Amino acid sequence: MAGIQLEVAFPQLTFQRPVQLTVAPGEPGWLYVVEQAGVIRRFEQRSAQQSEVFLDVSARVSRRGNEEGLLGLAFAPDYATSGRFYLYYSAEDVEGLLEGRSVLARYRRGSAGRGDPASEEVLLEVDQPYRNHNGGGLLFGPDGMLYLGLGDGGWRGDPQENGQDRSTLLGALLRLDVSGASGYAIPADNPFRDQAGARGELYAYGLRNPWRFGFDRVSGELWVGDVGQDSWEEVHVVAKGDNCGWRRFEAFALYDEETEAAEAVQPVFAYGRGEGISITGGTVYRGQRCPSLVGRYLCADFGTGALWALAREEGRARAESEAQITAAGYRADKLLARGPSIASFGEDAAGELYLCAFDGKIYRLAPASK
Repeated sequence: MAGIQLEVAFPQLTFQRPVQLTVAPGEPGWLYVVEQAGVIRRFEQRSAQQSEVFLDVSARVSRRGNEEGLLGLAFAPDYATSGRFYLYYSAEDVEGLLEGRSVLARYRRGSAGRGDPASEEVLLEVDQPYRNHNGGGLLFGPDGMLYLGLGDGGWRGDPQENGQDRSTLLGALLRLDVSGASGYAIPADNPFRDQAGARGELYAYGLRNPWRFGFDRVSGELWVGDVGQDSWEEVHVVAKGDNCGWRRFEAFALYDEETEAAEAVQPVFAYGRGEGISITGGTVYRGQRCPSLVGRYLCADFGTGALWALAREEGRARAESEAQITAAGYRADKLLARGPSIASFGEDAAGELYLCAFDGKIYRLAPASK
């Protein structure tokens, strides 16, 4: 496939540990960037000379753990008229070195088109046994429901066995109906809504630390990057009710034979420690700048900056090496071996893909110069 490179998209702008870039419905000319410490900034995409603060909730956000912070922002599909948006963050008011708490809250747009910090309505609180593996992806799906990714609670090897426990919200993707005036409802078609001993909010489970997921804006498929333990980083195409296997499996490999994982679904792609240490999930490219990437799923490694593109390829056999494993029917191409520390991917209104890096810059994909 044609060569790809990264270029700085907005040379005049820098951000502090940017973990998300997104757009608000009804505002196609503006981009919003979430900083991990609790500040959301926005800027006009065309000029991109300076950014302004849309909302500052840093006083509420914990940064005690390296993986804690303001981790997710999702604008309601009707944001243009309702002014409602949602945040997922680590709460600051929890003392101690280990235990924490995650919060999902609804906010409203206030004066001058900025977020109103006084409008917070807490929808969900989840106790965290440790201060890592908080997940953080927060997106509205094509069905209008709000999806939230939670890690297994942290530490090492899922010591509380949350990944295979459907009675907890940890280690899972949640699907919530937030269309009501207050609170949230469990959608009638959620897979475990009426199952004894299971949380109705669950959409899929068996995840270790889903660090970013994305919906293909054409097919609606849900792609999830899940951070591995010792050996493998993995990508799943997730369907309703899926068990992604952790902690019995780490990607395709057996991790703990004593853990049961009923009907676990294998990933479509995994790469080993020789390639990277922490996956950053992306989404399927639907832009115009890089025609060779259209329809391909992009993901990166935070540690090495390596970048991959995945695609379906009918009839292709499973490919396995010490470096990576690709499921049958899929193809994986490494686009870059090294690069900046990519913390997140984001799309603009036109479907162009951007990459948030911890050097403070926002990058975009471009065809390699000849």
